[in-house]
Amino acid sequence: MNPTPKQIENWRNVLVSQLGPHALIMPAEDIERIATNMQHRVDLEEVNYSKQQTVGEARRAKELAAREIERNAQLASLAEKVARKLS
Repeated sequence: MNPTPKQIENWRNVLVSQLGPHALIMPAEDIERIATNMQHRVDLEEVNYSKQQTVGEARRAKELAAREIERNAQLASLAEKVARKLS
């Protein structure tokens, strides 16, 4: 990651609420390691969310296709009935 001194300071301020006052004196390397780990976890969550969205969209598309097939079958049946009556 290689954060700037300002980024390290920002991370210290964030980590105080999670780790307590020790974050104020924690070595920059530890701050960097924690920040990298947290970013990695956020990235994984984003990937998992994207996969869930894709699965959900595929499921909805399948359901819509099934409904469309059913409607088409009903229309075909209706068309046959009308054709028989007209014959």
